[in-house]
Amino acid sequence: MPFKDPAKRREYCRKHYLENKDRIYAYRKKYFLEHPDKYKEHLECCRARNSRYYSNHREKLGEKRRIRYHSDRQKHIASVKKYAKANRAKISIYMTNYCQRNREKYRNYAKKYYYCGGGRAWYTTRRHNKRAGLHNIDGSGISVSDWNELMNLYGYRCAYCNRELSLTMDHVVPLRHNGQHTLDNIVPSCKHCNSSKGTKSLLQYLIHQKETGDYFR
Repeated sequence: MPFKDPAKRREYCRKHYLENKDRIYAYRKKYFLEHPDKYKEHLECCRARNSRYYSNHREKLGEKRRIRYHSDRQKHIASVKKYAKANRAKISIYMTNYCQRNREKYRNYAKKYYYCGGGRAWYTTRRHNKRAGLHNIDGSGISVSDWNELMNLYGYRCAYCNRELSLTMDHVVPLRHNGQHTLDNIVPSCKHCNSSKGTKSLLQYLIHQKETGDYFR
């Protein structure tokens, strides 16, 4: 090694690696294929080293990620979406295993997120989009922003009883009767009215309200 100074040595090694990157990668790949036990040992060593470095520089790394994220937010979001789309099955298996290992932690996090500002709207749209998919209904579904705009249009009140309660999505023409999962077929409804309407059409439900005395309030 031509340099005794650690900084100069690192600079020299980095330069050498960049100039011979393909050759070094090919050599390492060949070596580890011929020595799988060495590869496992190397992998464990790298994981332990990375874990130590992360523990000692947690705040510094977090600040770097935040700066990189805010410098080009749209690019970061597009990259995450692209990776998620290409590795859907891999992510699903990882999340399933993670939730099983950390059941209580995940449950507390999900409960906390549900009761925050956008959590309930996210769960509502996700559940109904999934339900629409089970009925083989075309369309990309309802986004959280669409659902929030619709609730705002109705003043965050039930479309049937006009009460200001916890709201759910109700399909005016039910999915079972070939209704579409689109904004023009969805109204915000309280749980009581949604359950009471069930798979009835709008006319059938209005007649039911009149017969039972459950009028608009």
